Amino acid sequence: MSVSRLNYTGRKRIPHDRVNVGIVGEGRTSVVVAQFILEGLGFPETARVVLEAQAGWTVQRFEFGTVGFVKDPADRRLSEFDSLVGLMFRLKVIGTGDHEGRLLGVADRLRPNGDLDQAARKAFVVVRPQDIGDRVWKIEFDESQPILLVNTRLADHQDFLKRREVAALVLPEALQRILEHAARLGNAEDDGDSWQSTAISLGERLAGRTAPPADDEEEIDRWVDEAVGAFARRHQFIASFTMDLAGQS
Repeated sequence: MSVSRLNYTGRKRIPHDRVNVGIVGEGRTSVVVAQFILEGLGFPETARVVLEAQAGWTVQRFEFGTVGFVKDPADRRLSEFDSLVGLMFRLKVIGTGDHEGRLLGVADRLRPNGDLDQAARKAFVVVRPQDIGDRVWKIEFDESQPILLVNTRLADHQDFLKRREVAALVLPEALQRILEHAARLGNAEDDGDSWQSTAISLGERLAGRTAPPADDEEEIDRWVDEAVGAFARRHQFIASFTMDLAGQS
């Protein structure tokens, strides 16, 4: 006889395919990159979105705004961890107002970019300081991953991407170049563990459809544009950019 399982708390399980968590960088300077699709799950728009990282006894929390307005926290560094090996994530949706502090939804045991320990050893995109002449930043590719080079001649090169107005200008363009490169390389002979596979999977989640064939240039351009547009909307880049400009005036 089957036994039905009842959820007395009313807490909802958030499907893992609604959450994408990645890690950029190495060691204590590693940064969490996360996207969430929480629409249609019945959560109040004012509910808080919290991502928890945990390895061993160490837990670090990141506040990602609310269901109705998801936004990156000012500091996304995994600064509490000596090692990222064994790192797991948990997404929580937490009530406000009459439901203050109540856990409304959860996605548990989340692994960044597929296999967690491999993600700890090899980030999807590496941010690397380098003297690149008069250019502020540029994207390069090697066999193992894309590299975002930031000019060491900048006074704030170590904190360059932490500024919201800079992230709004740099990250969509960087993502576009990475997706274009990955899509044109294709992954027909890929074992699923390459950076191209990770990039294409991210693009497919953002665009909401399968990547086009590697030889279909026009369709690749449309697919990349859809993915980058969704990425920019999800992170509210235009809003954060205009707010920062207004604050400087």
